Amino acid sequence: MTSILVVDDEPRIREALARVLDHAGYAVCPVGTGGDALEACARQTFNLVLLDITLPDMSGIDVLR
Repeated sequence: MTSILVVDDEPRIREALARVLDHAGYAVCPVGTGGDALEACARQTFNLVLLDITLPDMSGIDVLR
């Protein structure tokens, strides 16, 4: 199954994306901070990451690095 990490600090956006992707049959891991995204990536491999650039704890660019 294709797994997608959704990283967005706005709950409504994160939840809406997760709901649509889940309904489409993807395994979705929604998180709200860069730190949570890094922890999720340490635990599992994702096929796709949807990453907000402006996060409360670090920028999305920092997460990519």
